[in-house]
Amino acid sequence: MRFAILCRVSTQNQATDGVSLDVQEQRLSECVMMLNGTISKLYKGHEHATSGYDRPILDQMIYDADHSAFDALCVYDISRLSRD
Repeated sequence: MRFAILCRVSTQNQATDGVSLDVQEQRLSECVMMLNGTISKLYKGHEHATSGYDRPILDQMIYDADHSAFDALCVYDISRLSRD
């Protein structure tokens, strides 16, 4: 199965005091390995999870999903995907 992983933080404090992008990537990669999957897409960076903000990472992920770039999405926590 082809997985996409989404690693996102919304603030610099979250990147240093919370779960960093690198930690999210490492843990999600381990999960994909345990499922005998492959990582076909990595979405990683700083952007807000609330509406009203530009969200190029999320926009690209939605575009790629619509074009069958991956079969499933892994996120560290549902709040990394959206607050809505």
